[in-house]
Amino acid sequence: MDWIRRTRNGGLFSIARLMGVGALCVVPARVASAQRFPGYRYAYSFTLPTGAGPFDMLNDGRVITLVGARVYLETSPGSHSFSQTGTLPAADFPSFGAAFIRVSPDGTQIAVGNNGGTSFSHYQVGVFDVHSLAGDWFAANHLDAEWIDNAHIALTAGDFGTPSVVTVLDTASANPPSPTNITIIDNIGGASGGITFDPAGNLYTGNGFQTTGPSGTGAVKAFPHAAWTAALKGGPPLDFEEGGVLVVDVLSASPLAFDRQGDLLVGGGDFSSSSDTDFVALVRASAVANALSGMGPADSTNPDQVRHLDPDPANDFNYFSVNYDPTLGRLYVRDSGSATVHTYMDVSTIPTHPFAVRVLEFAPAPGKFVNYADFDDPARALGPPSGGGTSAPNNTSVVSLGGFGGYIVLGFDHTVVDDPLNPFGMDAIVFGNAYWLGDDPQRHWAECATIEISLDVNGNGLADDPWHLIPGSHITNPTGQFVTEHWDDDVDDDRFPPDDESWIPPGYSGAWDTQAFALSVATFGTPVVTNPDSGGHSEGIFGYADYSPTLVLGDLEGDNVVDDREITPEEFYTTPDDPRTVGVTRGSGGGDAFDVAWAIDPLTGAPARLWGFDFIRLTSAVDSVSPIFGEKSAEIDAVADVAPDPFGDADDDGDIDLRDVAKLLNCFGDDSGLAPGCERVDREPNGTIGLEDAAAFVGRMTGP
Repeated sequence: MDWIRRTRNGGLFSIARLMGVGALCVVPARVASAQRFPGYRYAYSFTLPTGAGPFDMLNDGRVITLVGARVYLETSPGSHSFSQTGTLPAADFPSFGAAFIRVSPDGTQIAVGNNGGTSFSHYQVGVFDVHSLAGDWFAANHLDAEWIDNAHIALTAGDFGTPSVVTVLDTASANPPSPTNITIIDNIGGASGGITFDPAGNLYTGNGFQTTGPSGTGAVKAFPHAAWTAALKGGPPLDFEEGGVLVVDVLSASPLAFDRQGDLLVGGGDFSSSSDTDFVALVRASAVANALSGMGPADSTNPDQVRHLDPDPANDFNYFSVNYDPTLGRLYVRDSGSATVHTYMDVSTIPTHPFAVRVLEFAPAPGKFVNYADFDDPARALGPPSGGGTSAPNNTSVVSLGGFGGYIVLGFDHTVVDDPLNPFGMDAIVFGNAYWLGDDPQRHWAECATIEISLDVNGNGLADDPWHLIPGSHITNPTGQFVTEHWDDDVDDDRFPPDDESWIPPGYSGAWDTQAFALSVATFGTPVVTNPDSGGHSEGIFGYADYSPTLVLGDLEGDNVVDDREITPEEFYTTPDDPRTVGVTRGSGGGDAFDVAWAIDPLTGAPARLWGFDFIRLTSAVDSVSPIFGEKSAEIDAVADVAPDPFGDADDDGDIDLRDVAKLLNCFGDDSGLAPGCERVDREPNGTIGLEDAAAFVGRMTGP
């Protein structure tokens, strides 16, 4: 048969013939760096019709589902409004409904498993026209299914307590009560799991619940296209326990699907384990490729290889199914028996904004400006900054955090990743209203805030995962420097500040506390904060917000003169300053840049080893009040995701390694017009690849 199909990760795939019957065809993953992981952003939830069973998506993105034998179809893609289109003929379902519904590659048919019918032993797979619902029921045992092409369906099946199998049902069989249904994989040592195919035609299935073993619950194995098609053509079935490649052991291996990045999606749950439940697993494409290449299965406890998504963290006993819609770029997660479908957006399909786009929390501490309309709107911290230059601030778009412990939490519409290709290794920039006194870059009018970041590990779009501290230059003992300040609204009470009623933030009364990692008053509490390495070129203070000036848009030289009137905020304010060097790096928009790799666990001081972050918390960190200038209150203008510098990445694979070295050598000395890719190793650029380019290249190698 023709190997052309629509997988649940979408698209039509034409698979080339593989070399050798037993060889797995590895589809290499394009991964930007060791830290990157394609992401999903929790978007919303919607409700299926009451009593709905399984669902799938048509090729236009509309959801199709069953309520008993009644077919419901979404009225338009993403509308979440459903109308009944008809009833399946001669349907025999148990009270809990169908086992599956799967849309054919061409989008014209649905396959439905009847879950054994009312007798629990009358297993049928129905194939029906999407619109007319004309079709037949084929006798075939099943748990899950995946179309191979428009006439053949791969089924997982088995009786509890005996090894399970994978069969291929021929829907063109002339006799539906006794159809052609060939076993291609047998001896799965447990209950049936899910089934899916990658774009190369490799088949993936798993052990849904260990019985005879030796494979355990959640073991997912891959079988080469050439091997299972040989079994389909009359060869012996493949032995699950003896053959295949173990890709991952996670949850209960059901259902299975691939997304467009090549990540393997796994649902279910292993309730014999206290930790292998209550999430959906995303097995990174590179981890799948490594397993197929003989490098061992993915480690389900390593977040760089397997990401966990839990849209319902309040419930520890969810058993999630997962569907991926390539048309709309959406990942659907649903708890067993629930009508609620949690929707994640594939961030690769979402146009990203380089600046923070939403305020999740705003809790200013008492301060001089917290009740001023020009300083009390947290939305001012969203979008690009409004730079005033090195010698004066522009306060038209800043928000004041008030005194010690006042904070704001901001979120991005994407994950800010730890990218080794970013200039100086910096990943994000915080902009405030600091400036240089007397235009001296050693002397800062600055009111510093600490930086904490959080990765949306559970994928629910809320800042409820652990926070990690950017310690910067002056937090050497996080637990020892974590300080609580007491406040009350009694301005006549000398024990607690404030002593001015106008400083009390809206909504605060009685007594309350704020907390922060405190920066030394001796260094940071004076009106002018002086570089402790003053006189040299090294900057002794870094890793905090509101320390460095924000330049005027287009001031490429840092001299308060606009050099480029065409440059956009998205270009200018995503280029970081080198935070360890005095002054502002040429071409940078200023601000205070930091590296995700600096993040630590504030309790232990151990490196956080985050691959990125979704949320940032900025907190006023200097517990000092001047009788003239008031409290040390950080003002925040914006937070930006740094734009990567492509220099050195000649093959555009997201790192700089030996393949790029080869390209550099091939380009070396080229002065007759750069060949394709050579422009990425031309540092100046001047159209010639020379020793200066080579030296700059070596400095940026990420390896291996």
